[in-house]
Amino acid sequence: MKLGRTWITTAVMCSCIMQPQGVTQKRARVTPPSDSQLHTFPVQTLPVFEPPEASTSFILLTSWIPGEGHKGSFRYQVAAWGVNLADSEKATYVKKLYRCDFTLELKDKDDFILRRIKLPLRGAVGPNGALIELDANDATQMDLPDYRSLINGGGFAVSWICP
Repeated sequence: MKLGRTWITTAVMCSCIMQPQGVTQKRARVTPPSDSQLHTFPVQTLPVFEPPEASTSFILLTSWIPGEGHKGSFRYQVAAWGVNLADSEKATYVKKLYRCDFTLELKDKDDFILRRIKLPLRGAVGPNGALIELDANDATQMDLPDYRSLINGGGFAVSWICP
């Protein structure tokens, strides 16, 4: 056992001594874009209620957290707010949205659904205390290949049911 340690030490020392002086070996490292970086999808504006003059905009921000056994977590933030509304109508519109059930559909580049997530939307207030938007900030399990399918040409859709 002692002889084995001595041999390893000697082998390492020999490889260092045999290297020409002034020459350092560098490995070429290719660093792929980090999956944990924030990814922002384009805003989608949809006519949740009639008349369609007052629409609802949705934005999705995501990132991925690695986990054991290739089981990572997909983190997401979704915000929803009314557009084409007078300031006095915004809080009433968002309260109306709050009564609806929204589902987030995550899709790959071929428009196949990767996940459906019921959105746990909650109210967000502005500086004056008025309700200005709904938002969700949560995570769910997702494998890295699925996440990469989402951010590399995929997208999202929102479906809803309102009383």
